[in-house]
Amino acid sequence: MNASDFAKSPVLQSLIEVLEKIELNPSNSISLTTNDLLIVHNQRVLHGRTAFTSNTSRLLKRIR
Repeated sequence: MNASDFAKSPVLQSLIEVLEKIELNPSNSISLTTNDLLIVHNQRVLHGRTAFTSNTSRLLKRIR
């Protein structure tokens, strides 16, 4: 596959579309439910969260 073929590939075009959406709106939200796990690398991702509203306990572990 040469550079011209690669530039026209559907996979590359899909990737470009996703990256353009992120560039225009870099904020994404994720809804977690019971037993879901989210791992975030603090040095790679700028993150925040909305208020934690639940009467149940939660487990938070810091991995270094």
